[in-house]
Amino acid sequence: EAKELEETVTNLQRQISQNEFLLRQAKRREFDPSVYTDHQKKCAGKIQEFYRIVHCRAERMRRIRQHKHRTNVINEIFSTEVHYLNSIQQIVEFYMKPLREKEIFTADDTRTIFSDIEIIFSANTKLLIDIDGRLAHWTPATQIGDVFLEMGTIFRVYTLY
Repeated sequence: EAKELEETVTNLQRQISQNEFLLRQAKRREFDPSVYTDHQKKCAGKIQEFYRIVHCRAERMRRIRQHKHRTNVINEIFSTEVHYLNSIQQIVEFYMKPLREKEIFTADDTRTIFSDIEIIFSANTKLLIDIDGRLAHWTPATQIGDVFLEMGTIFRVYTLY
């Protein structure tokens, strides 16, 4: 079957080189069967079929690459968010809370040093949960932008930084 397909492709390529005008019409789908001989009609049909097959395969491969890229991007965002939240949690647990408990700094000083870190932690936790929910049911059609748009007002906290 593969050899047959290879021979067909070779024959089609030979026929294409013999009649470039017919090929251009076939690609533009302007083939008018009444003007051509039976042999030319048969060739044009094969050329059109071959073109559609090649075009469909190319489109399918493009979509597969696009889906892989989107999947890699969202996985990277998720991974980065996990690491970011772990870092914030360590800052809160190992620095902010002990400094508050020991009252080394005034409440104003602590607020100045750590600003809105707890708000940032909760906002990013919500973002992580939302992304995780989308990843659990990830398909080529899954949308993710709305998750970030929804968080837009919350992320204004970052303007202080």
